[in-house]
Amino acid sequence: MKIWLPALAVLLVLTAYWLRPDVPGFKEGTKRSIPLVTNDSQTVLPEALAGKTLIDLRPEEMYLTSHPAQAISLPARQILEPASLEILGDLLKANKEVVLFGTTELQAVAPWMLLQQLGYSGIKRLKGGYHIPEGFVETPADGQEVSRVDGSLLKKQEHASVPEPATTPATTQEKVVPVKRAPSAHGGC
Repeated sequence: MKIWLPALAVLLVLTAYWLRPDVPGFKEGTKRSIPLVTNDSQTVLPEALAGKTLIDLRPEEMYLTSHPAQAISLPARQILEPASLEILGDLLKANKEVVLFGTTELQAVAPWMLLQQLGYSGIKRLKGGYHIPEGFVETPADGQEVSRVDGSLLKKQEHASVPEPATTPATTQEKVVPVKRAPSAHGGC
């Protein structure tokens, strides 16, 4: 009788392996992923959106507040759900030009890349984002970004032996006095 128990366990494991659900395989390798993300042919400018099907990746609350008339709401958190993938598949089968967008271009990159990995290669992303009340706004080029950190102050502080006084107006600081409490019978902190 002892031999039947391990044989039954092996049979159950093999049956579970054969009946496991299909796992989607990735279509793009890591060597192609970065060039794919940086490829400008995969983006659509805001002025070229006419006639395209727009997929709004923003949360549903933002979609309900304001959205383009032709946009379909598929929040980024739900983009890999079967219903969302079915909608995208149907749009691509109907030869629709599909464009993903969020508040910024960066919000559309990760869902777009996941869809690329799953084989939805006909989908593009917006070069920019959708802002209320402006509407579609193109993302500025990387060379136009302005640093919010003043590097000269960092270098000055590296070489200074004495810290510079703060330039903010002095405020009165309240002294905090720790209070020691008696330990409780029930434990805790």
